[in-house]
Amino acid sequence: MNCPSCGSEVEAGSKYCEECGVEIVATMAAPTQVPAQVPAAAAAAVANQTPDVVLAPPPMPATSMPAMAQNTMPPPVMQSAQPQGTNQLANPRFVEAVSGRELALTGSGGVVGRSDAGEGWMPTFDLVPFGGGPEAGVSRRHANLTIQGGQVLLADNSSANGTFVNGQQLGNTPRQLADGDQVRVGRVTLIFRI
Repeated sequence: MNCPSCGSEVEAGSKYCEECGVEIVATMAAPTQVPAQVPAAAAAAVANQTPDVVLAPPPMPATSMPAMAQNTMPPPVMQSAQPQGTNQLANPRFVEAVSGRELALTGSGGVVGRSDAGEGWMPTFDLVPFGGGPEAGVSRRHANLTIQGGQVLLADNSSANGTFVNGQQLGNTPRQLADGDQVRVGRVTLIFRI
């Protein structure tokens, strides 16, 4: 599929063009509504080698962000199957599928995403060192992770490119992770280990 604004090839399922930043769903529904200055601005940003400006979708104002995007999670609906007082999570972590690098999952959880020095944003679990920059489709506040009661729960945070567990796209309802689950955040693939 090609971007209706700049003509670049767009990966199936992407919501934004990686070259010009145009929202694909909106442009497919109403291509005449794309402002004429967007391709010129995108071309200027690429010429100046500032891909963060081109590739990242525009941030939502804090007042219009959904509750999940404001770093809150609804209480999980799943109950732990393990006896009270036990904890099977000796060393919960994500292992990056290509490099084998590990990201320890500590504390009670937090936001999984990418840091943005320009915005002063640092998620709890930063995927930039694992190739999770904007070019990999990782949002700043991509997903929420909760560690409680011997469980690790993951929910998408209304991200542009989705969060997947074993090939199934997550919504904003937390899903319990199991040892060996393959987690894809944007285009970064991680293996969950305990």
